[in-house]
Amino acid sequence: MAPPTIERLPASTIEKLQSTRGLTATVSDVLGRLGWSLTVPATALAPRHPQAARVIGYATTSEYMPVRRRGEPGEDSGENGEPPPPAFDPGYRLAQPGDVLVLAAHGMDGISVFGGRVAAAARLAGIGGIVVDGAIRDLDEFHEVGLPAWSRGVTPITGKNRLEETSLNAPVCCAGVQVHPGDLVIADASGVCFVPPQIAAEVASRTLRIAAAEAGSSIG
Repeated sequence: MAPPTIERLPASTIEKLQSTRGLTATVSDVLGRLGWSLTVPATALAPRHPQAARVIGYATTSEYMPVRRRGEPGEDSGENGEPPPPAFDPGYRLAQPGDVLVLAAHGMDGISVFGGRVAAAARLAGIGGIVVDGAIRDLDEFHEVGLPAWSRGVTPITGKNRLEETSLNAPVCCAGVQVHPGDLVIADASGVCFVPPQIAAEVASRTLRIAAAEAGSSIG
């Protein structure tokens, strides 16, 4: 499924947001004032990179569920004699550089949805980061390729023959929050905010105004 056509924020606005202190805290406050509950704290989706990083990009979404039949080693394990789909369909091929992959695995934190080889391919394609309501693995390889990640857990257990993708670029539930493809994802060390594209310009404007006022008051 192709990503939705949305009006993206100017690069200059993204750059200003990138340099804003307390970014997700302020964005979360603004979303709340506008009546939206679209923030996930780092206690639920933890940053998995050694240095504090922040990512701002538009969401490409995927949903994962357990395979319906695993089968025995060496035999086809899908229905009708076919092997199950791979655990990960590279949705990054649908994304634009800087976009964020949002992978909803219903909080299953013991089975990996995303590993090192896919992380390298996604980074090569220009993906800005990933948010996983589930687990990732090969954390050292994530660090090597410099792909920022937020996840429910980290595990060595592969998702191959255990998980399968059930939707691509459809609304998903990520850590209790409804996320749509095309939402603006804003993530830092404190957590992750999802901003609907129709209010992204207003949220950005309010966030930058608040940041400027707080900077002015601290100087004064």
